[in-house]
Amino acid sequence: MGVKRILIVDDEMTLRLALQAGLEDHGCQVETAENIKQANAIIKDFLPHIMFLDIRLPDGNGLDLLEKIRESHPDIAVVMMTAYGDTRSAVRAIKSGAVDYINKPFELEEVQLLVEKTFKQMDLESEVELYRQAKKNQEVSFIGESKATLDFIRVLEQVAVAKDTTVLIRGETGTGKELAARYIHEASDRQDRPFLAINCGALPSNLIESELFGHEKGAFTGANQTKKGLFEWADGGTLFLDEIGELAPEMQVKLLRFLEERKFKRVGGFRDIVVDVRVIAATHRDLEQMVVEKAFRSDLYYRLNVVPITLPPLHQRGKDIVLLADYFLKQYCQQMGRKPLQLTDAVKDTLLRYTWPGNIRELKNIMERIAILQKERFVQIEDLPKELIRLDQKAISDSLTLEEPAGNAGQLADEVDARFSGQAVYLEEILEQIERTYILKALEQTRWNISQAAKLLGMSRYACQRRVDKYFPQK
Repeated sequence: MGVKRILIVDDEMTLRLALQAGLEDHGCQVETAENIKQANAIIKDFLPHIMFLDIRLPDGNGLDLLEKIRESHPDIAVVMMTAYGDTRSAVRAIKSGAVDYINKPFELEEVQLLVEKTFKQMDLESEVELYRQAKKNQEVSFIGESKATLDFIRVLEQVAVAKDTTVLIRGETGTGKELAARYIHEASDRQDRPFLAINCGALPSNLIESELFGHEKGAFTGANQTKKGLFEWADGGTLFLDEIGELAPEMQVKLLRFLEERKFKRVGGFRDIVVDVRVIAATHRDLEQMVVEKAFRSDLYYRLNVVPITLPPLHQRGKDIVLLADYFLKQYCQQMGRKPLQLTDAVKDTLLRYTWPGNIRELKNIMERIAILQKERFVQIEDLPKELIRLDQKAISDSLTLEEPAGNAGQLADEVDARFSGQAVYLEEILEQIERTYILKALEQTRWNISQAAKLLGMSRYACQRRVDKYFPQK
């Protein structure tokens, strides 16, 4: 909190001035009022954090003013003052929302201690509210309507119900493994307890042991005080171990012991510490192959792999790619205070054809770049990163192996001449015949796989699907 503002409302001038001087020496900004009318006028502009309010004032009862303040300015902390030791009034004051009361006469030190305590309480409440808002703003959800997305969400919800079961999340880098772990946590009975995450590959083994299990004072050079580890801080909640495949062999042993016994010792400690923590691990590596190569303990692998969940790569999530792109673009535009941008159909088709080696993280970064650099409202293909356009064009070129279903250019020219020999030509019918022929050829070549046929034809899957429904409704 910056400047600490205090309002003193009392009809005794000597008390007002003495209290003002004492609190100003204590670093506070202080205003005074001798009655309710003056107090109301000052409150509008001054907006005090704390108000010292006398119960008996020349133009009314301070308790009545207290109730009005609680309605109009609930953030003001009101401390009631009385010279009469009226217990009933003090009880009414507390019930009406006063944070405390003080009997006259009082010592300045008593008031200063009360002010310090009240400001500390306000700071604590502010931090709690910020935490609640941050947690609300970080609401965990998945964007998507594809079967692949709905399938893994269903599994996450089923796993969340099993409160203590260890979970192993598999998936390529950037597919949202930590988000999936948070989703499980928020959907479980542990949602009101901590969710902590650590990347096992980001720290050396000697440091990660201290981070996970904590250490006792004097356990090693630089351990000047006892430190709790993440397992203790996460008690009752969830600990997410990302990139579990990077964990050193000696740490694998310690983690296995915890998973089996649910207890551990701090580094340099002798006492077992028991905690209630759910472990969710994640990796993009082939743990089965690592077990074969003796790089990962088989017993730890089986202990972690109780419920395996595999997140699909982005290119397998179909139309979700466009939904995610629109979502991220809208989000970044809002953060930057600019008007919403809109992706053209051509851009959407390009995004759908791209293979997305970096998965959701790559898509998110591209949308952020567009939100920063884009000048026009509509995003065109040329506005996409050059590397994305180049790879997309290469993919189209590599996939165009479709043979011409009908003759060569000379034969086509002869057919055109024949059609114009004394009869009307219906161009739309001719184009539909050509289109139908090519689409049928592509479908036969790909065994009626719509996605593959669309790639051969250089169109989006949805454009291809519409034409299939038009020309081959029986299929």
